Amino acid sequence: MAECKVERFTLKELSDALTKGTYGNIKIVVPMFQRGKRWDKNADKESKFIDSLKRNFPVGTLLFYKTVEDGKEIYTLIDGLQRSTTIKKYLTNPTRYFNLSQLSYDAVHDLYDLVCTDEAQKRIVDDCILEYVRGLKNFGEFNMIKLITKLKDSLNLQNIAYDKVDELLKDSIDSLKREYDNLCKIEIPALIYTGPEDTLPEIFDRVNSQGVALTDYEIFVASWPKDRFKVENENIIAENIKKYNYLGSGEYELQGYNETEFKNNKLLNAFEYVFGLSKYLCNKYDSLKFNMNLEADIANPVGFELLNACFFSSHKTLKDVYKIVLSYKNNLDKLEKALETCVKFIEGCISPITRFKSNTHGDNGKIFHSQLQILSLVSCTFRLRYNIDDLTEKNDWQEMKRTLEKNVIQYYVLDIITKYWHEGGGKIYTANSELRYLKPIHEKIIANALDTYSDNIMLRHESKQVKGVSEPDYVILNVIYMNTFTARDQLSNQKFDVEHIATKKQMISYIKDTKSDGLPISHIANLCYLPQEANRSKHDKNFYQDQNYLNLSGLTLEEIETKYSFTKKSDLEWMDITYRENDDEILKDYYIGFLSSRYKLLKKKFLQSLGFTVEEEVTEQVEKTYYGDFDENYFISHKIGEIMRACFSTISSYELLDEDDIENLQNEEYSKNNLGCNYPVLVDHEDKTIDYNGKKRYYSEPIMFNRRTYYLCNDWYDEDRELVIPWLKSKLEKGNSEEEFIHFL
Repeated sequence: MAECKVERFTLKELSDALTKGTYGNIKIVVPMFQRGKRWDKNADKESKFIDSLKRNFPVGTLLFYKTVEDGKEIYTLIDGLQRSTTIKKYLTNPTRYFNLSQLSYDAVHDLYDLVCTDEAQKRIVDDCILEYVRGLKNFGEFNMIKLITKLKDSLNLQNIAYDKVDELLKDSIDSLKREYDNLCKIEIPALIYTGPEDTLPEIFDRVNSQGVALTDYEIFVASWPKDRFKVENENIIAENIKKYNYLGSGEYELQGYNETEFKNNKLLNAFEYVFGLSKYLCNKYDSLKFNMNLEADIANPVGFELLNACFFSSHKTLKDVYKIVLSYKNNLDKLEKALETCVKFIEGCISPITRFKSNTHGDNGKIFHSQLQILSLVSCTFRLRYNIDDLTEKNDWQEMKRTLEKNVIQYYVLDIITKYWHEGGGKIYTANSELRYLKPIHEKIIANALDTYSDNIMLRHESKQVKGVSEPDYVILNVIYMNTFTARDQLSNQKFDVEHIATKKQMISYIKDTKSDGLPISHIANLCYLPQEANRSKHDKNFYQDQNYLNLSGLTLEEIETKYSFTKKSDLEWMDITYRENDDEILKDYYIGFLSSRYKLLKKKFLQSLGFTVEEEVTEQVEKTYYGDFDENYFISHKIGEIMRACFSTISSYELLDEDDIENLQNEEYSKNNLGCNYPVLVDHEDKTIDYNGKKRYYSEPIMFNRRTYYLCNDWYDEDRELVIPWLKSKLEKGNSEEEFIHFL
């Protein structure tokens, strides 16, 4: 029969039991489903907890599950690991929590007067006291002579009055010793539960519904089935051993865990399998290297979410991933092979971008994508390739494979430039259900996305600080140079820099001289790859101002122009002009003209590298047209705020608003009556994005209409759909009136 009663432990008894594993006839152990030691890196939580104990504040109860084995009472710690760990850490080494506020204020300031002559010496005194006390195991080790010697050496003093320092600090130190002794005697309540063992995971889940919130994965470890099955993948076994060894760390005994038996038996439950699989995949595949700094006992979500996306059709089914594992528990190698095959396929498709040679890339490539994006690509491939029921390959896979090999890199690039995956995991399941990556992308879609990206960067006013190279910048450059760099370039030891053609230092100087408010120095059209030796030897000059670097690099100027910079000398002659105050418009005309001219060339190379046959008129001016990311299913399945941002991005790109529309959207009454918005849909200045309560009501990233910058309201609710959707459709249809609808996605 289940029973729950209260016992009380002094903090000293609890600390001794946790340190030694036993206290009298009681043995304390930690269950294998226990959550990690989540306070380990949060000294503030630990200090507040200890302070609560000192001040006799309520700190909650511990929860133990009691059994009896061989005459010894086994207390399994169900709830209170963080508090118990902190108690143990404090009582075994209380000085680690010491701070100066624990000393008498008057005593410390009298000490300053005694030994210090300025503020710098006061800081030295503070550091000396902290370093000395925190270096002790306990306050009983405190030795005034050693502290005074340390102070004298640090302050370079000939002598310090020992008696005076002792008189100032003695009472405070004695108070700390008494406080520690009193704390050891404080009692903390513990609930002792006896009942069916299979109820423990549910109890653990319920009692952890407050406090430091459990992650989904900490709930799964307790709530998923505990039945074990054979696992042959040694790497998955090893990740679980790391977890349990870390959780134990010599401090606790984990109930039912023996490393040698665990390794030899190779028996895991569903959570342990996915836990290990996730870490294994992330360690092995460069494209999945997310959350790599997690502690050994914290689950990496990548594997859980990948399995869910491959087999199910909603993020809400993440809790049911164990069902996949159990259905393949007798054929796990087939499951792992299918997953890894799809990861390798996608990595092969995007490798021209991720493994492109530049000095910022290691041998393992560089991640430009988000976790959602790569999971979408892999899971969509998985579902196209395999029959979900038995993981046999589908008959039409080879045909779909050819389509994916062409489309994936285009979607990869497009989604990074447009930040498509910056919001919401629901898009994964929409992409899978709509077979997104089998649908071709029209070249105008890519061209318009690049134009929008370029236009947004053109709004920057950089004068002293220049934006670094972003992920989209790298992706665009890598696409452009894919057909320029040879296989020999990629395999050589040569490193490449991203260089500002109109160099940063010179541009900053010109801006300062002309009193300009800034220019888009970091625009993509001002960037190129350049061999590292050639770039760094010319320092802050451009290619044509100092050609001595050519001798060092072994390159000719013609090679740099044709292979790297795509410029000619006349393009940068404006950099040899002396600029004076009020020449800012002249400088701007020259620089923007240079960017515009080079951007057209880069755009053509960009589209050609992605496999598009670019006609001259398309390169010169891509005609604006509405494209179909927005069918009825889109408006039904996406959140209203996401719909507004996506649609307004398109409306901006294709200039589908006239001046009257823009004026109306800045009117609060119009916005309320026509779109249900409590604020003007658009504002024309960042200062207007904050309401009178100080809350930000507009998205941070601006959008452009008629070459002017606006901010879009973020205050949208689902009940606004009845007004918002028809209004958006009426504007989007303007772009579809003269040309056939282009299906995108």
